[in-house]
Amino acid sequence: MQGYGELMGEYRLASYGFPPSHMMILGPPGSGKTVTIRKALIDSETPHIHLTSEPTAYGTLVALGEIVLNRRMWGLSFAPLWGEVEAKLPSRCVVVLDEAERFMINDRKSDILLYYLSRREGISLTLVSNRANLIDYVRDSRVKAALSH
Repeated sequence: MQGYGELMGEYRLASYGFPPSHMMILGPPGSGKTVTIRKALIDSETPHIHLTSEPTAYGTLVALGEIVLNRRMWGLSFAPLWGEVEAKLPSRCVVVLDEAERFMINDRKSDILLYYLSRREGISLTLVSNRANLIDYVRDSRVKAALSH
């Protein structure tokens, strides 16, 4: 993405019934990534969920569940929690995972969460990071393909 205008154009697709592309927004700390994304989502009136990633994929899923389900829920495994969160996710929305590198660097299960989010119909995934090589932390080729265009 080159700037705010292109970001707005991408997010406006949702208002026409098309899910925007999956995106990675990368840049140094303090460059305005988060504020630009929030402004573009609000200005384009795109339904969205914006959360700061936790240190693990499961913790990030729990944080997402807290926003979607309006309660903090811990389960015994990933699949039951994902099933409940998925059932309550809006049919078309952008899920923004800010500071995505927090769970992607050391948690091998990060690909599971990214796979589920990138494959759900109507969901556009936006990863925000300070790391220019964020794609290198994705191990699953299917997830890498969804994020690398």
